[in-house]
Amino acid sequence: MMNRARCTLAGLALALLFLGGGAAHAQEGASTPQLAGDQELLLRQLTRLRQTMEVLAGRFEAEGRTHAAKLLREGLAHLDQRTNERDGKTLSELMSEARQDLASGRGVQSLEAQATVVKSLERLYSILTDRQGMEDLAKEAEALAALKADLQKLAGAEQQLEQATRDLRQAARTEEQKALEQALAALRQKQDQLLSRTQSENRASGALDLAQIARALEELRARQERDAQVLAAWKPGERTALEEALRQAEEAARQLDAAERGVRAAARLQRAAEDVRESQAGAQRASEALRTAAEREARAADGDTTARKASEQLAQGAERAGRAATQDEGARSKTAAELEQMARSLLDEARTRREAAQQAAQAAQGSRQGVEGSESPLARELRAALEALQQATQSGSQQSGSQQSGSQQSGSQQSGSQQSGSQQGGSQQSGSQQDPSSMEQAAQAAEAARAQAEAARAQLQTLLDEASTLGKALEESQRGAASQTQELSQQLQGTPQAATDAALQAQAALEEARAAQERAATAAAAERPEEAAQAAEAAEAALQRAQQALARARVQGGDQQARGELRAAQDALRAEAERLARQAGEAQGAPAEAREGASEALQEAREAMDAAQQALQRGDMGAAARSQEQASQSLQRAEEAAGSGAKPRDEAQQAEAERQRKEQERIRKQLLELARLADERDAQGAREALQRAQAAAQEAEEALQEGDLDRAQRAEQEAREAMQEAAQEIAEREEQYQKLRQEELLFQISEEVGKLLEAHVAEMAALAELDQARGDAQRATHAQKLRLRKIARAEEALSKKSAELAKSIGEEGSVVFQSVFARVEEDLKRIAALMTEEGDWQSGERVQALQQDVKQDLEWMDAALQAEKERRREEEQQQEQQQQQQQQGENRLVPDEAELKLLRKMEVDVMESIERLLALHPELKEADGLDPLVLEDVGRLARRHERTSELFVAFRRRLGVPDPGAEGVPPVRIGPAGGDGEGEGGGR
Repeated sequence: MMNRARCTLAGLALALLFLGGGAAHAQEGASTPQLAGDQELLLRQLTRLRQTMEVLAGRFEAEGRTHAAKLLREGLAHLDQRTNERDGKTLSELMSEARQDLASGRGVQSLEAQATVVKSLERLYSILTDRQGMEDLAKEAEALAALKADLQKLAGAEQQLEQATRDLRQAARTEEQKALEQALAALRQKQDQLLSRTQSENRASGALDLAQIARALEELRARQERDAQVLAAWKPGERTALEEALRQAEEAARQLDAAERGVRAAARLQRAAEDVRESQAGAQRASEALRTAAEREARAADGDTTARKASEQLAQGAERAGRAATQDEGARSKTAAELEQMARSLLDEARTRREAAQQAAQAAQGSRQGVEGSESPLARELRAALEALQQATQSGSQQSGSQQSGSQQSGSQQSGSQQSGSQQGGSQQSGSQQDPSSMEQAAQAAEAARAQAEAARAQLQTLLDEASTLGKALEESQRGAASQTQELSQQLQGTPQAATDAALQAQAALEEARAAQERAATAAAAERPEEAAQAAEAAEAALQRAQQALARARVQGGDQQARGELRAAQDALRAEAERLARQAGEAQGAPAEAREGASEALQEAREAMDAAQQALQRGDMGAAARSQEQASQSLQRAEEAAGSGAKPRDEAQQAEAERQRKEQERIRKQLLELARLADERDAQGAREALQRAQAAAQEAEEALQEGDLDRAQRAEQEAREAMQEAAQEIAEREEQYQKLRQEELLFQISEEVGKLLEAHVAEMAALAELDQARGDAQRATHAQKLRLRKIARAEEALSKKSAELAKSIGEEGSVVFQSVFARVEEDLKRIAALMTEEGDWQSGERVQALQQDVKQDLEWMDAALQAEKERRREEEQQQEQQQQQQQQGENRLVPDEAELKLLRKMEVDVMESIERLLALHPELKEADGLDPLVLEDVGRLARRHERTSELFVAFRRRLGVPDPGAEGVPPVRIGPAGGDGEGEGGGR
């Protein structure tokens, strides 16, 4: 849903781009009248855009797409906003003014108005694409951070208040309540210890394994019971009757399908006759409809004579109706009669097909003899399918009779019309037509009969498929059951109780069941149903005996003494629970709700303890452990209930409750203000959470005033949790704005790098052109010096821009990009100096090589920034598709991976530059007589390498990578320059 909304807004934004482009270039290469017309067109396009925005805003609001609707509403508000420029006009008024200025020949004023229009359209584009300015995003993030801090502080105050209420509630309890709580806590601790002992005994005794075997055996016995029932009703001989019934049903369905095509075509011809008789336009309309129907029937004919005839009749009718479109009323009436005669011919053909279908259905009824007296599921379903088939053909036969009667009546009317002579006109001819509604009902009835027959045929086909594979399915089911039975027997042999008499009896019963299941499978494969059914019933009985023996084994197995100790301990705890129940009922000093709540929970605990006793008696350790766990939970509820109902008992406690109420009132009022701020920030989730916090704070305040400390504490906890939820919502929204700010910054820096690169390449071309014109001349001419000074000023201006970008990206923690921008700034300053008097007006290879280095650095950064923008787009799309957000430890403008890749490029470039320098200046191998300019280049490369090394060390330390020189850390080997550093000879 979000993607669709974004795509829609993107489409509107694209339309704005065209509007802005049209407004910006409206005066290029066109006459004044034409320009005025273009401006009028732009104004109409703006009006349509506004209408589209209003419609979409309403629809998005109805669909719950609040953010997209909000952007559209902001865009509409911008369209109505009056600018501070040009007398405070709206966008549409500015466009109208530009058109009027053009029409009046005031070109300069029109240009000014159009410039304001373009600026306003760009702002609208930013609104629709959610491109907020950096300052707006930063302010929003700061406001959300402040709101989050206030929420967290208020949640902390609520938590302190909650603790104070808990302390007051503890102090307000009576001595009887405290004694009862302590006793219940001790009893619950003993019950937990007994539960732990029961679970340990359950694991040690193997009772857990026996319980799992018992559950699997119950499922196996239920499966065997189902197979036995199916085998008892299985009659393979009934398949022959089913095959014959299916063959006849297919024939009946085919005939009814052909009949339905004929009736449908007849209805189309009848409707066409009505249209032809009505008017020439109706005849043309009827011709087109019949031609389309004829083509459709021709594609679906598939060799069927009725369908082929229907297609031919429809095609002929289309041709005749087409001719009638140019004829007078008398000729059209004659054509209509011909179409009706063709319809009757098709109805006769359809009636013949329905009679054939009825004969096939009657023949299918003969297959009932093969299942006469059988009550098997197959026989019952076969009879039901045949009954449905019979009903389908009978309903078709009844419809055929009514159509035949109508056809005969129509024929007599037609005869009378012909005898009356053509001079009586179309009124007499109209008496021969059939009722169109009746024809349509006939077509619908034919379609219903065909659908009913097809459903009966499909049901018979399904029955035949199941009957054909039933023997194989029963064989596989019984062999699978035999394998599972054998597996359970092996599991039973591995339990500590395997040597008991009951376990041995269970194993013998399982072996008997397995053998019977194998016999049932073999008999099913050979289609001997009686033998298979007897074997399956024998297997079911054996499995039931195995279950009974396993139940005895669970009682006989394990440590009897340990189980006896557990029963005695549980009995003692039950007696203690009963004593505490009496104590709770007699504690007159405790509130009534505490007494009643504790007594009710203790009753539940005693019932769970009784169930645990019974499970221990029969050796079901798993059931005993579950009951003991329920008893422990009931005791915990009893303990909580015993401390409930506490109220301030003296003046000091009442004063404390009043202090807490005032504090809760203060928090509630602050919540109102924070909810208002959240509403201003359009934080819907936080606003809803704060509303719940307000309601809970109000309840806590009322409870403290009434002295209901239990309810006050619960409400305070709810208020605190709601505040924490709101703070989390605000934090997520703040993170989103930080991300938007970084994306906007990334977008801006990427744009600036592109502009910087473009401008620098232009200056490179200018310098190369100048140097070529200069040739081998040692001294520059005055004109050349002026051009060099101009290029130098441009490069120096670019260096200042690079310094600004270095500062901006450095504040975001991208140290490598900051270093490259600083390097570009330094190189551009040096380039500017070399092209002026300070550098003796240089323009040759040295300066151009420095320019090439700057170009390379800018291209690297441009490629890295574009790749990061694309990565973020793909990540956002993936997150929206998966409806989940990737969590990162630190939100950075440029990730470490991109910076490390750029860092590696920088180091490889230094190494390659050193190799080139050595190739150009072999004298560097000598210690003396070196050119100072060459030494300057060497120093420049040294500084670059040193800076790269410093950046790498900073990265290593920030990422927690140990120093390669540290003890136990192997040294890092660097691969050859220009390579990946992988494989033999080095790592990356």
